[in-house]
Amino acid sequence: MIKKEQKISIRFIEKSEMITAMAREIAVSGVKPADSLHIACAIAARCDYMITVDNRLLKYRDNRIIICNPVDFIKRESENDK
Repeated sequence: MIKKEQKISIRFIEKSEMITAMAREIAVSGVKPADSLHIACAIAARCDYMITVDNRLLKYRDNRIIICNPVDFIKRESENDK
């Protein structure tokens, strides 16, 4: 499955000790380990947003990335275009 997404992605982030450590830090807040790794990779890639429909992830807050659902993302981007 990852190979399929890798073909359409703009950037591929390799797992590193820094990302693993960041994921562990995020997981302490109650985020599942696999989800914390996704967030850590998004932060390492310097993404502005992580878009998800997972309610548990939507509750996580981090000043390095905005985690929001698709509808809120579209609203935010529409407001930024004004």
